[in-house]
Amino acid sequence: MQCILCTPPMYRYDGWFFEWQSYGGPWPLRNDGELRKRAGREFWRMIDCFQKLSPAERKQYRVGGGCTVLTTASTVTAAPVDSAASQDDLARPQVNPDR
Repeated sequence: MQCILCTPPMYRYDGWFFEWQSYGGPWPLRNDGELRKRAGREFWRMIDCFQKLSPAERKQYRVGGGCTVLTTASTVTAAPVDSAASQDDLARPQVNPDR
């Protein structure tokens, strides 16, 4: 089975770690990859400098993001149903006697 996982491009520039989403623009990230709560003046000054770089220069600071194809070795299958059980037995909710 295959799936495609896409994340925004991530950059490290001038001591900042940030992502650049196509719909939301840049936002700073924590070192664990989670979004920071705020983006202050220093961050936006750095973004102004970053935007003045050429696309080739920006590419040098890219550290992740983009689309990746994930492939699993096996497929997920449903468990076999006991042929002796009737459809009524399968539809009836299970009651936990301990509750």
